[in-house]
Amino acid sequence: MLEATGKAESVKLEANADAEATSVKGLSEAKSIEAVGAAKASAAEARAKALNGYDSNALTFELAARLPEIVRAAAEPMSNIDNYTVISTDGASDATSKSATSSRNCRP
Repeated sequence: MLEATGKAESVKLEANADAEATSVKGLSEAKSIEAVGAAKASAAEARAKALNGYDSNALTFELAARLPEIVRAAAEPMSNIDNYTVISTDGASDATSKSATSSRNCRP
C-alpha cells in the first residue's frame, strides 16, 4: 500500500512538473508572438508616416519598384492551371456559334 501511494505521488509530481513546463513554454511563445506583432506594427506605423510625406513622384517610384512583386502575386493563382480551352464564336460558322451558345446555357 505504501509503495502504491509513493508511486501515485511520483506520478502526480511528474504530471505537475510537465504541466508547469507546458505552461512556461506556452507563456514564452505567447510573449514571443506578442513581441513580433508589436515590432511589425511599429514598423508598419513608421512606414506609413514615411509614406505620408511622399509626393506623387515618390509614390510612383515606390509602386514601380514593387510592381514585379505585385504582378508575381497576382499571377500566382494562374500558375496552378494545367490547361484551358478557349471557345470563340468570332468568325465561326452558324452551327459552331449556336453549339457554343447552347453549351454555355446548359451549365448548372
